Amino acid sequence: MHQQFLCPVHRKWVSMYPLEALEHIDVAKCKGDQLRQQQRWSEALPFLGSALEMTEIVMKEEPQISNRLGLLYTALSVEVADTFYRLEEPLLASDFLIESADWLHELSCSGNVAETKKTRWQECISTLKRGAVFFTEILQHPHVHHRHVNLH
Repeated sequence: MHQQFLCPVHRKWVSMYPLEALEHIDVAKCKGDQLRQQQRWSEALPFLGSALEMTEIVMKEEPQISNRLGLLYTALSVEVADTFYRLEEPLLASDFLIESADWLHELSCSGNVAETKKTRWQECISTLKRGAVFFTEILQHPHVHHRHVNLH
């Protein structure tokens, strides 16, 4: 599990009402995206992190819809990592993507993922790992200024 963005009460609520939480995921993601577009990185991080954490909980609690959430999980993980990067934390960004890839891999091996979706999830895992390599390479080349790299 990543850094926690939800308080215990909200984490429990999402576990108890995972389908209702889907709307809250969308709202948090939209607000985080809006703040990122305004380059308000530190304000965007809690919204995106909360959306990601809610997505993780829903994916664990509702296996029948977790297959559809794999791409959302991947996108949110990349957005959170990029936000860490924009906050001048490339190591945290890389570590975050590695944790995301590991978590998604563990979930895909748990038997809760339809065989037809495993290929798509493997692509998601590969994307997260490639992102981690990208941030690691930036750390190895400090002359690359973070504001000159645009991930979108």
